[in-house]
Amino acid sequence: MRKLACIILAFCMLCGCGGNGTFSPVVQGPGCTFPTAANSLLGKVWIAQLDCGGTKRTLRLTFTQNGCNLQVNGQALIYNGPQTGTASFAGTGEGTIDPDTGALHLAPTPVTVNGIQVSFTMSIIAFNPTNNQTTVPQGPLLVVPGTTFDINIQATISEGGLTGTYSLPNRPDEGAQQGSICFAPETVPTADVTGHWTGTMSGTTNESIGPGTFDVTLEMKGNMVNLAADGVFTDSKTTVKLNAPTGLNGLVIGNQVLLGITYDRSNPTNPSNPFSVQERWLYGTIEGNTITGEFADIDNPTGSGTFTLTRGITAQSRHVTTTAVKKR
Repeated sequence: MRKLACIILAFCMLCGCGGNGTFSPVVQGPGCTFPTAANSLLGKVWIAQLDCGGTKRTLRLTFTQNGCNLQVNGQALIYNGPQTGTASFAGTGEGTIDPDTGALHLAPTPVTVNGIQVSFTMSIIAFNPTNNQTTVPQGPLLVVPGTTFDINIQATISEGGLTGTYSLPNRPDEGAQQGSICFAPETVPTADVTGHWTGTMSGTTNESIGPGTFDVTLEMKGNMVNLAADGVFTDSKTTVKLNAPTGLNGLVIGNQVLLGITYDRSNPTNPSNPFSVQERWLYGTIEGNTITGEFADIDNPTGSGTFTLTRGITAQSRHVTTTAVKKR
């Protein structure tokens, strides 16, 4: 009988005799325990604000359990305005994007947990609008490669949230950024910006570029935004065809949206290089069928202004249900 029991025990260790019929040395091995404090991070979507204020520099993160380990991934909406040396970008963490739903299949970005302290370094792959064509004056088709930003976070788990510090390491094209960071569970649902939008932009603050217009049709995959059809962007000196789907793209977090455009602008001051790459980011607040906000031309401290976009009213939204009232 003792020999039979030993055989059964050995079989269970090799083949698994648990409730799910599997054996995991990671979960069941000696010394492996999922950190107790990390349980409070699971099952929520977390909104983290850089410098603990405002909504223009926001992370949207989800923590998940992988055996005895904690991992994180998510998205970033970083708008720094017209400041030379500080990049604005919208992007998503490392992983695989479902092309149909836009869902992000998480890649294992590990989180170190020590008591109630957590730390991790997350790589954000920035969206870079591509394949835009300057049509007036005639210019080339512009393709811009992607960029990756690393953000380091150290935080303390507290009741209802996390607080700590962040740093964006110094890069050749930007200065180092660092400061405080505050996390709280997400409470504002993701706004829907699907549809046909038209709108206007002011001239830039240095008055070198006059007012402009937009005519775009947007679609959403998850909370990521791109073009459902070709669109047009103009200012006083340039007309640009925005090629779907990547000619304009960005991200919605709550009721905030960040949209990017990259294009070639006429450069009359340099005849040997008649076009210069221009990157413009529009940060706005979504209220029903209107988006209002500000824009900034990156690396141009005076290239900024305001914009308004209005969504076309569909037949469905114009429909009004009436109820007949019987005469007495």
